Amino acid sequence: MSFISDVFSGVEKILAGAALSLLDEALNPKAPENLVQPGDIELIDIILMSENRDRQYSLMKQCTGIDIYESIMSPTIFCELKIADSIGLLQSFPILAEEYVRIQFKTPKNKGEPASYLFRINQIKDKTVNDSNKLITYTLQLVSAELIRNSSRLVTKKCDDNIGTIIKQIMKEELMTEKPVNVDITSGIETVLITRMQPLKAIDFLRQRAVSIDYQSSSFCFFENRKGFNFTSIERMIDEGSKYVKDSDKVFFFDTSRKDSIENVTMRNIIAYNQLQFTDTISQVSSGGLNNQVQSFDLITGNLKRVTYTDNIGADKFKQSSSTSSGNKTTSFTRQHGESTTVTRIVPIRTDKPQLQIPEKLSKLQGYAQKISQNIVQIHIYGDSDITVGDMIQCSFPAGVDSKDTTGVSRLDSGNYLVAKVRHMILNGDRPQYTMALELIKGDLQEVVE
Repeated sequence: MSFISDVFSGVEKILAGAALSLLDEALNPKAPENLVQPGDIELIDIILMSENRDRQYSLMKQCTGIDIYESIMSPTIFCELKIADSIGLLQSFPILAEEYVRIQFKTPKNKGEPASYLFRINQIKDKTVNDSNKLITYTLQLVSAELIRNSSRLVTKKCDDNIGTIIKQIMKEELMTEKPVNVDITSGIETVLITRMQPLKAIDFLRQRAVSIDYQSSSFCFFENRKGFNFTSIERMIDEGSKYVKDSDKVFFFDTSRKDSIENVTMRNIIAYNQLQFTDTISQVSSGGLNNQVQSFDLITGNLKRVTYTDNIGADKFKQSSSTSSGNKTTSFTRQHGESTTVTRIVPIRTDKPQLQIPEKLSKLQGYAQKISQNIVQIHIYGDSDITVGDMIQCSFPAGVDSKDTTGVSRLDSGNYLVAKVRHMILNGDRPQYTMALELIKGDLQEVVE
């Protein structure tokens, strides 16, 4: 599906495929039914509903697999439902790619509320018929209900309010969402005319202009997760998540002893992981991560104002994932290679219009964006219905050969991570199994680097 391909690189699928052999060893299908094992899931129901919701049908017997995709870079959630149809449901219901599907599941012994998702069918694809013509398999491509309405609406609106308030109005009045809309209050009043934009495009336009009151980076995202729609900054999620994770049980370990015996397997084992990115010095320096400049050109007076970000001054103002964290470059390296400006941009402004400190935002955001892109990890874990994008978890990664570290834990890249992407993977059989592929980010290293 094209829009999922745009949001998700597909590396999650590679990571999941590499872990299949480990799953075979860890998940024992012959275990007693009353013994809860890592990967078990209470699949409560999968309900197909007609467009007017008058007709309903449970897909529990027809559904063979569920893949749910969440990302802080995507305004909505997507899903793929694998169907094995031997009762002619496609024709008899019928399914016309306009119906609703509600999915509810829960991790056993999880004290929280079940994970619940409401989607609309957007497409029916990959339809095949077996040799006897008695079984049809196909994939239902599901999207958030708001995305369907977004495709049929255009916003023309004069805005004169706080950006967070405007976004909440668009979600409620244009997309008519019934889900919670959680927004951060931004600095200043936005005075602008939005002309014939789809609602989500208008929100993205406003997101790029938003300036945070509390966080230097103003690294705003607009995304949907299990808690609703969220307009907040990456820096805020890392700051608040680092406080929450101290009292959380979301602590994951990569422990090779799980391969020796099923007794060594726990729900918090990391099945497989991939360090997708661990510093790219040339990219960070050349892209303005250490020193960049934004020039604002006044269209009325012709005056030019310069705003410069330097990492040796600005980096300390960004919130970090823990109290023991530091940047990924030493002070001496930053002094030597951060003296000259490597990226310069010009932003047109008008002094007769209200200003929202856009040049200052862009300069700091450039430095922060380079930081959080320097440490990206993908992990495959047993399912936990309580985890959604925007959460913070703690990971311990192996150190390899390190004579100075007797714990076997990598001291630099272990620690707190923000969940930036999630792929929920559910196999629906006699004993349903649930695993997750996560993409994690952080803009610092675990221990102080001088």
